[in-house]
Amino acid sequence: MDAAIWAILAGVVCLGLGSGVGYLYRKNIAEKKIGRAEETVVRLIEDAQKKAEAIRKETVLEAKEEVHKLRSEFDKESKDRR
Repeated sequence: MDAAIWAILAGVVCLGLGSGVGYLYRKNIAEKKIGRAEETVVRLIEDAQKKAEAIRKETVLEAKEEVHKLRSEFDKESKDRR
């Protein structure tokens, strides 16, 4: 009977150790996935911000060109009226 108790005890200990190792392994895998996801999100946000800034600069430049064009037309019309 003593051997049976030791066998059961060894089984319980092995089960506990296996569960602990499995838990730590899954936790490690999950943390890596979360880390990669966070890096992807940061990269996507940075790319979106760069694109938005480029679009803003392009729009400002187009607006300045339009203002210059309208001002030139106005000056030409003013000279023609004189």
